[in-house]
Amino acid sequence: MAFRYKASTTEQQRAEVLSRFLALEHECKRAGENYIVSLIGGDCTRSLEGLTAGFEQVFVVTFESRGDFEYYLGAPFVSDFDPAHDDFKKFAIPLLSVDEDGNTNGAMVFDIGV
Repeated sequence: MAFRYKASTTEQQRAEVLSRFLALEHECKRAGENYIVSLIGGDCTRSLEGLTAGFEQVFVVTFESRGDFEYYLGAPFVSDFDPAHDDFKKFAIPLLSVDEDGNTNGAMVFDIGV
């Protein structure tokens, strides 16, 4: 997953998104147990290649199973979902870049092998 922000998003807000996202590794629980196998990420604004397309942070989240991934993904894809990840989305999505029609274009996601 990668995030690109609105021009109005402050450095403090970007840092809080980073902190909150990394914390999901321990905050996300299913049946009382952590289900994220690993979560790594950070700022990518200093790319030597200059190929970030304006994306400023990138994360890789690993799950044990497709069911865990779907639980994490949440609404509107499944009705049973992780409230910690849902709270994160409610905080972060308003800070992400939008296109000229107001649609979010500040998140890029690749689902690999789930």
